[in-house]
Amino acid sequence: MQAAPLSRIFSGPALFILAAAFFAAETAQAQPTRNGADEIEIRAEVKGPLHAQTIGIAATPKSATIGNRISMYTAALVEGVGLFFLDESGTWFPFVDCEKTPIVYYGPPGKKVEIEVVSEPANLTGLAGTQIFVGFGIDEAPPIACADMLEWQRFTLAHIVGAQ
Repeated sequence: MQAAPLSRIFSGPALFILAAAFFAAETAQAQPTRNGADEIEIRAEVKGPLHAQTIGIAATPKSATIGNRISMYTAALVEGVGLFFLDESGTWFPFVDCEKTPIVYYGPPGKKVEIEVVSEPANLTGLAGTQIFVGFGIDEAPPIACADMLEWQRFTLAHIVGAQ
């Protein structure tokens, strides 16, 4: 019997709580993720002071996923506010469930993906401590890839706003 994807078991607020717990639990460990850090190479580039800052992330899923298509995600865990996901156009959306979670890239792994988290200088003072994660899931359908990312913890902490 094959296990059902998390998105079929949990939905709405329950999936949000599960996703936020996964992301929050990862930051409490000595290493950012159990296996996500082994599967994705991350380099954050931060420019400018906190009151006029840009943030870019270069992410390269490693060869362990060769032969599969991936959906890549960028998430921000804003303390006291919630979990938000970035889409390809640079717009942030609150996490609802995997059916509605936007992606920043879809295609083959092994390609370096440049993600503009904050493309224009912005005052991020009020967002200090926000944790930016990058991850990916394997599947042709982004909703299933999202559940795959959460279930297999294929994400890693890329940057904490205000931490240098």
